[in-house]
Amino acid sequence: MAVTALGRTARRGRISLLRRGGITPAVWVWLFIGLLGISAAWLYFGVVRDLPAPRGPFSLPWWLVAATFYVFEIKVVHLHFRKGAHSFSLSEVPLVIGLFFAAPGDLVLAHVLAGGAALFLHRRQQGVKLAFNVATFALGTGVAVVIFDWLAPGVGIGPDQWAAAIAAVVASNVVGMVGVTTVISLSEGRPRFLKMQQMAAMSTVVALTNATLALLAVTLLLADVRAIWLLAIPVTTLFLGYRSYLAERQQHETLELL
Repeated sequence: MAVTALGRTARRGRISLLRRGGITPAVWVWLFIGLLGISAAWLYFGVVRDLPAPRGPFSLPWWLVAATFYVFEIKVVHLHFRKGAHSFSLSEVPLVIGLFFAAPGDLVLAHVLAGGAALFLHRRQQGVKLAFNVATFALGTGVAVVIFDWLAPGVGIGPDQWAAAIAAVVASNVVGMVGVTTVISLSEGRPRFLKMQQMAAMSTVVALTNATLALLAVTLLLADVRAIWLLAIPVTTLFLGYRSYLAERQQHETLELL
């Protein structure tokens, strides 16, 4: 699940009165982003690049995977938490498909490049927000690739690989949730971990639903590539359902607060 928003404090670079050891929240956020980036780079160059080729009967070019990520990162649903926000998308669909049909290194690069381009060109993100999201994309996708290869080594596609793909999506979602919770806490100058429990539950349900839908897409690709278009209506309906549910939930919480 892609995390695509930060609190306004970090985004504007505003200095809070609350400091930790003389370091402002904005600096803590950049240090955390640096840690994410270093971890992602180490994982990519140390592990991901050496992983075996896709286990499917054919492979998808990186540009096609990137184009899919770009489309799904444009259409997102926002859930706001005070000064911060978390964005839900269907990015697990191209992630799972890429686990089966794309080279591991290409999958990570496709998500980073396409996701970053979508945030910059379409959603006008820049600076700290863009850096955080790109670093999260890189680390989350790298973790997913490594978990998938570890749990389901070798070739072939079956129940073991399906379970491995779901575990990989959950692991990537955890990376995103920990990242957004930490960065919002740092940017606002106070812990938000308890407040994020509700968001974490929703994020996990969405990630598992998207992963299951993606596995159906993998099955269709194996049976007949032309049948992949049959998923267009279910995917669109699922996205609209997410947006309607979160809109109603946000309205209910606002009325409850009033």
